[in-house]
Amino acid sequence: LWSVESPKNAFRVDLLNQFPWLRRFLLSNWWPKRFWLAMMAVFIPVTILGFIGPQTRDSSMTLNFFWAWWWPFYLLLFPIIGRLWCAVCPFMIAGEWIRTISLWIFPRKLRPWNTKWLNKWGAWVLWAGFVAIYLWEKLWDLTHRAYLSSWLLIIIAAGAVLCSLIYERRLWCRYLCHMGGMNG
Repeated sequence: LWSVESPKNAFRVDLLNQFPWLRRFLLSNWWPKRFWLAMMAVFIPVTILGFIGPQTRDSSMTLNFFWAWWWPFYLLLFPIIGRLWCAVCPFMIAGEWIRTISLWIFPRKLRPWNTKWLNKWGAWVLWAGFVAIYLWEKLWDLTHRAYLSSWLLIIIAAGAVLCSLIYERRLWCRYLCHMGGMNG
């Protein structure tokens, strides 16, 4: 999805030019709003099942979906599609929906980002969050504890929601999301 006009981008492929149907799809009414519903129809039950469902790796839908299917698939796919995932990220969707509802109930002006501070320190905050998640994963064996994996999903979603309620646009996604930072 990069520009292929400059010589330094000679090895990049613009998928939108290679596949005209992809451009039409991304500009259609199907993308991304209808995919948001499908994503949340998976994300919410998988997160809830982490608390009330089986807790062992062999029978937990949460553990299998999150650690065995989604995470490896995401890591293999992001070099190909880049940040396209961010358009259907359940954390961002939760933030967008809750912000829309809160602005409807309590109209207000959202705060702008402190871009100077975020440009200087945002990468460090992102790195610290990634390290915290990594340590939590290793020290408490998140890949084998469904309720802790669900808590991780809720905490990340809460960060996206809080940033969406306070700041304009997508502060969490741009500066604080560990997935987007790793992807970038």
